[in-house]
Amino acid sequence: MQETERDLFFIKEVNTKKWHFLKFENADNTKTMLCILSNDGKCEYTKLMCDYALLKSKERELNENYRYQRDQTWVDRTSGEEYDYLIELRKEEWFFTIKTTRIKK
Repeated sequence: MQETERDLFFIKEVNTKKWHFLKFENADNTKTMLCILSNDGKCEYTKLMCDYALLKSKERELNENYRYQRDQTWVDRTSGEEYDYLIELRKEEWFFTIKTTRIKK
């Protein structure tokens, strides 16, 4: 995250019986990232929620850096790593979400 979303700052950690996540936001509140954690504290997936003003630049960034699959889905295949990453862009009513999930090769 420090490499790709340098403008995000830690806001808080939430740990309920149902959810455990870390929340990050940028200074102008156009981006919020949640790192959803497993019971052992490892990140299961991230959700980056963005204002629609950022949609074109985020789509361009995804297309330039990852392999497009279909239906607003990309894959990051990092050679030499144990995992690939599935990246899904979903358009919501007030914002769009980029979900990144680690998948075993």
